[in-house]
Parts: sequence; C-alpha cells; structure tokens
Amino acid sequence: MIKFNCSKCDKKIGIPGEYAGKLVRCPRCKQPARVPELELEPIDEFVANSLITDDLDSQDESPDFPNLLDYSQPSQPGHAPASQPAPQPSSPWETAGPKIPCPKCNRSVPADSEFCVLCGSPMPTPQPQMSQPSQRRSARNNYDFAFAGFWRRFAAIILDGFVLSELQFAVTKGLEAIGNPLGVFDFSGIIVTWLYFAISECSDAQATFGKRALGIIVTDLNGNKVSFGRASGRHFAKIISAFTLLIGYLMAAFTSQKQTLHDKIAGCLVIQK
Repeated sequence: MIKFNCSKCDKKIGIPGEYAGKLVRCPRCKQPARVPELELEPIDEFVANSLITDDLDSQDESPDFPNLLDYSQPSQPGHAPASQPAPQPSSPWETAGPKIPCPKCNRSVPADSEFCVLCGSPMPTPQPQMSQPSQRRSARNNYDFAFAGFWRRFAAIILDGFVLSELQFAVTKGLEAIGNPLGVFDFSGIIVTWLYFAISECSDAQATFGKRALGIIVTDLNGNKVSFGRASGRHFAKIISAFTLLIGYLMAAFTSQKQTLHDKIAGCLVIQK
C-alpha cells in the first residue's frame, strides 16, 4: 500500500502498490495525482523476469473511463508515437488478493482499496463473510444423517410390542384351529418375533411398524439397506444385550453413533429417516 498526499488539495491517499508511477483521480478534488514510485530492493534478474504483472490495460478499454487518466501528449503529424515505457513489475504480494467491482463504474478494483482509482468513488468497507449453515450432521461423526436417540428408539419398541402381541394372538388362534401340526405352537412366539423384525428391517421400508411411526430406519454402517441375514443376526444379538442387565440396550443413550450392543455386533445403525 502506497500512501501520499494530493498535490492539489493535500488529501492523504492510500492506494495499492501496483499503481506506482501512474495517474489517478483524487477522490476529493477529482484532479489527477501521480502515485509515487515504489522503492524496490535490488533483486536477481531471474526473479525479476518471473514476477507476474496485472495487465490493467486489457481490462479497461471502455471509452467511458480512460485507462488511469492517460494524459500523455498526442504525437505530432509525421512523427511516430513515442514508445511507452514498459510497466514496472510490482511485488507479487501486492498484486495478489481478491478484487471487487466499483459500485459506480463497475470496474475491478483490489479489495483493500479505499477508493476507485478510475472514477474516484469511495469503495465500500468489505463485510466479513458469514459461514453458511452446514448440513445437519450427528454429533462427533462425519455422517450426513442423524442417528436415532435412545427415547425415540424406546418408544418404537413399545409400539412394536403392541403390534407383536396382536400378531402373536392371531397366530396362536390359527395354530389352535388346525391342531398345532409339528408342535409349532411351542416355538411360535420366537418364530413370529424373529420374522417380524428381520423381514421388516430388510424390506424397502427398512423398519418395523413402530420404527416407521417414529421416523427411524435400520441401515448398515454406510447407510444402506441391510440383508435378511444381517437383520436376523441383529435380532438374535438382542439376547446378548438382554443378558447384560439391559446395559446393551442402554448403550444407545451414550455411544457416539447411538448404537446398542446388538447394533455393534451386527454392524448396523438406526438413523432418522
């Protein structure tokens, strides 16, 4: 940043170093003011040739505003125009950085400029960018879905208990009506409960009736539908969760992915739909 005083009105002006040696308009008196040259330290020739300059002449060719107030004298008839001196390379740390459009002339101006060097209009103060609200993610994980909490899962179990009681009652009456062939009646409760959970959770719905009512589904660790074998393994692993004085069920309240013990054994997740 180069700071100098206008020779006409003595206004203190601050301007990026890439405009060193060029004419700009003073934002107060609108008169041309020449930016002082930068005092650059001697650098190696190879480094000087590798510096990147900003070609402003290719960006500001509109007749509405001349290129940085070019007040050079026109060439006399019969004389070739005087060659313009090559632009001095500016420091790479001065040309780098974002640029914003001028609110008046809509030309690109470095974001740290106090005013537009083309039309003299003051530049607005840049506002800090607000971070966009991130997609909802469960706490302490990188998944794009939310895990089902303990109480939501507990309510789903209560609802499934009512459904299973009605289903078991219907199956029992049916077996009694046909005389309980092959002694299935003694194991009907285990079979009905297994098929109810396994078939429901590997179906397209990925949930039992209780889970559907609470808006949760059963998936694998990648959020995909589980197979019948995995759903069956998850169901029978509930026996281990029950043998731990129900601590295996309570694990859903404090594990990071809200998994019970049988979820971890089967490699499953219960997430919000």
